This record gives sequence, C-alpha cells and structure tokens, in this order.
Amino acid sequence: MDFSYGLNQGCAVAHACCVSLLDTVDQCISQLADCDPLMLVVFAGGKHDQAAVFEAFHTKLPGVQIVGGSAAGAISRSAFGYSGFEIGVLAISDLRILPKVIVNHNLLEGEYEAGVQLGRDLRREAPDEGLVLVFFDSVASVAPLQLHHASAIVQGFHAGLGGKTVNLIGGGLLTDMNLSDGWVFDGNKACKHAVLALVFPHGITASIEVLHGCRPVSSFMEITKID
Repeated sequence: MDFSYGLNQGCAVAHACCVSLLDTVDQCISQLADCDPLMLVVFAGGKHDQAAVFEAFHTKLPGVQIVGGSAAGAISRSAFGYSGFEIGVLAISDLRILPKVIVNHNLLEGEYEAGVQLGRDLRREAPDEGLVLVFFDSVASVAPLQLHHASAIVQGFHAGLGGKTVNLIGGGLLTDMNLSDGWVFDGNKACKHAVLALVFPHGITASIEVLHGCRPVSSFMEITKID
C-alpha cells in the first residue's frame, strides 16, 4: 500500500512471533512506542486464539480501533513467517490517512446480498476512484467445509456501487492453509461471517507487486497431437 504521506509520517509497522500470545502482543506494542495510533490493522497467526488477540490489543491500547483478522502468517519489511504464531500490525496515527470502517455481518445469510449492501454503503462513503481494502472470513462452515465465496461478494459489491468506481483490493482471511477457520476483527470484536471495508481518503493509492509466481524457463514449445 503506497501512502502519499509516507510510512514515517502517520504509519508504523510491527511484527513479532512467540508461542505466548501476550509476549507477541507486547513485542508488537513495544515496536510502536514512538507511535500514538488511532487504528491498528492486525493480522494474527491462526495458532493464536483470535478473540484473545483482539482483547489483548484492546486492553493494552484502549480507545484504539482494532481491525484486521486471522492469517496463516505475516510478512513485513523486516521479518516474515508462517508458523501460525506471527502477528503483524500496521498502526495508523495520522487523521489524513485514517480509513473509515464499514462492516456487514450478514455473509451467512447470503454473500451476494452482503456485497450489495456493502457496495451501497460505499457508494455514499467512498471518494470517486478511492482505495477500498476489503477483508472477510473465508470459512463459512468447518463440518462440512463450506467457504464464503469472494466472487459472489464482489459481484454484489459492484451491483451495490451502482456504477461508482473504486479501487478494490483485499481478500479472504484464514487461520491456516488447511482452511481450518477464519476470523475478522471488526473494530469491536473478533467475529465470523463478516465483511470489513476500510475506506481510505482521497489521495491514498495501492501499489500492487507480485510476491511469488511462475515464469517460463524456456521458449514456448509447440504441442502436437499424438495418435
């Protein structure tokens, strides 16, 4: 995410990894000692109790809005990992880049319908061509396994926007790559069956980079039919 005012002017990043949840939270907060955050965007490894993660940050930083959710791992500029014990935090302390938070808790009743309502809310709140960061918990049901489908949410989202254009980024949240579970921090609690939108002010843009992928190792080969 490319912040116009720079990471050193209104944002700070923290990353820690411990088996103990409280030690991990304390290490993250200590890295934010020079920051007076208005909002924390928190991604917590799935081996931590997600409700306990939210409560730990909420207790130690009362009055600070906590959003984000579960993650299989975390990547920052200084560290990365996917053991499931990582916590990554983006702290926002500048009102000029503070996003509005819009939440819909009706994914279980219908992903398309929840997307439509979210799109209608964003039609009123988001600036034209504005940056919108969306998260939702990917796992609707564990037994039997059923997912919340991003395609239905996004289709409903665009229908609700009614022709308004925004820059939509984000995705589903998981506790691990085995699709075990997923959680969202909605500003008030850790919850499920929710889609969260962070609506950034005009002038904030996203920079998209490919972190991994495939590339050809040779020239293209012609495949012929074999009888």
